[in-house]
Amino acid sequence: MSDRVVRVEPVDHLAIDDGALLLYERRVLRVNELGASIFEWCEQPRAVSELASLLAEEFGSPPEADIEEATLAVVTELQERGVLKQTGSES
Repeated sequence: MSDRVVRVEPVDHLAIDDGALLLYERRVLRVNELGASIFEWCEQPRAVSELASLLAEEFGSPPEADIEEATLAVVTELQERGVLKQTGSES
């Protein structure tokens, strides 16, 4: 995946023990620790491969899955929930 993702800025957000609460205009979303970390790292556009490396450093690699595939699954879910959006490949 050559495109990068960047977070959709919420009205406010709150870090909690096991993740974060993200307040958007018409909804509040709760994300787990992985989602909260990706949200924080995506203040600037990031490639999925870069996020995979950051997750591996922070949490370790999943024992029975490819880290990039697992990261892509989380990124896709966050995009579907409106937390992330794709940007162009520049930046």
